[in-house]
Amino acid sequence: MLLSLAEHGAELEWLGAAERWAQQGVEIGRSIRGRLLLVEGLAVLAGIARRRGALARAGLLWGAVEAEEVRAPLGAWDGYRAEFAAGVVCLDESFAAGRAEGRKLTLDAAIEHALGAIE
Repeated sequence: MLLSLAEHGAELEWLGAAERWAQQGVEIGRSIRGRLLLVEGLAVLAGIARRRGALARAGLLWGAVEAEEVRAPLGAWDGYRAEFAAGVVCLDESFAAGRAEGRKLTLDAAIEHALGAIE
């Protein structure tokens, strides 16, 4: 629910609140080791970062999502991944650099980045 709230908040440009809600969702996902919840949370935060113009952060978080996709299947994620990608992925050098760095992160390291403040 928090991630859905964050997505809708971001659409309304309530970026500060949306970020807090998404981070709370990630914290819950971390506490229950809900891998799909964590990946979705990273994707939501990547979208928020993109909306803020923090393209390196958006790339880093999206790269971490991509790294986790490679590690093991994520079931339902495949059904809505493209929707998230459309709101995050862009042709920008800082995004690309962040994406490359994010692909090197463990899920735990990506979570630590996700719970940090937006640039």
